[in-house]
Amino acid sequence: MITKEELIAKINAVAPLLVTFIGCINAFLTIKGLPCIQVGDEAITLCISSIATVVGEVWGWWRNNNFTKKAQVAQPVLNLLKEDKITTQQVEAFVDENTAE
Repeated sequence: MITKEELIAKINAVAPLLVTFIGCINAFLTIKGLPCIQVGDEAITLCISSIATVVGEVWGWWRNNNFTKKAQVAQPVLNLLKEDKITTQQVEAFVDENTAE
């Protein structure tokens, strides 16, 4: 599972690649006599960082909330596992018993 901070770091690492890519596009446009793309490094970095922040926040919010019925049913089982009131072997045995064909 990737954390919000890791996601932001990865997207920020991509920013220089995008700057290089835009530079290549601008070089091609210049060769062809067309107008260049007017975007600065700071604008690209800010845009990518903002997108990373929003994606990270939404992902973290979604992951930590039980929206689906299955997640809502599974949460008490997970809580029991975390509290050592049941074991993983008990859960696995229950699943095996109820999924036998």
